[in-house]
Amino acid sequence: MASEESVGTGGRSTEPVGTWFDPEDYGGLDDTAPSATVIVDLLRDMVAPASVVDVGCGPGVFAAEWIRRGVHDVVGMDGAPVAGVYRAPASTFRVVDLSEPVDEGRRFDLATCLEVAEHLPPESEGTLVASLVDLAPVVAFSAAPPGQGGHGHVNERWPAHWANLFAAHGYHQVDVVRGLLVDREDVAWYYRTNLVVFADADHVGRILDWADAAAVPDPHQLAFQRGIRSGLVERGWRELVGAVVRKARRRVGTTRAGGAIRRLRPDSSR
Repeated sequence: MASEESVGTGGRSTEPVGTWFDPEDYGGLDDTAPSATVIVDLLRDMVAPASVVDVGCGPGVFAAEWIRRGVHDVVGMDGAPVAGVYRAPASTFRVVDLSEPVDEGRRFDLATCLEVAEHLPPESEGTLVASLVDLAPVVAFSAAPPGQGGHGHVNERWPAHWANLFAAHGYHQVDVVRGLLVDREDVAWYYRTNLVVFADADHVGRILDWADAAAVPDPHQLAFQRGIRSGLVERGWRELVGAVVRKARRRVGTTRAGGAIRRLRPDSSR
């Protein structure tokens, strides 16, 4: 799909909408290419796929990056207008309508569907998820949450909504990407905030093993810890010293020595 930098109203709509953009609407490649480099490298390390399908591939920036990184069994899927701007080899492109079931007649090691689902009407979201799980046992997925806004957004949903749809097919959500992208300013912000992985029961364990071995941090915990550190930095030194002294006094007051000191100390009220 196109870059998410365009501003729109977002939200959900039941009005008929065009699913695909015109060729001239596909822009924002300056931010997509660096994002693709980082994300493809991360997913390659996690899954080591020999085959990849990019569903809603847009100009094929991710497909081209997979090929550049040595994965040549790659297919990009999108609407007919994309053919005019597709950057990967034309032989890798398939014209599809993602509001209808997609049948490639085969399975891939990995499917990616990045910032696509919010462009489909609500009645098509189940069809998209069913197509993704039919295509691969592991799906890298990102979709705009409510309030993100963007060109052609008609179905912005919270992550739990998509997790519920994938769970109906036995796919588990694993949040093992966003913690690694927190500090990657070369990655577009909507990938950093939205990208998660769904995997079937046969693959979720090895992905979690990979995340454990790589010491993948939790993005929410990172935000919490950094918020505390930021708050400390912003407080004046007198306030910090006062807080330390007050804490020390409370600590002394809970010990036996603290109790003895209070008994021996002259009562200042006398």
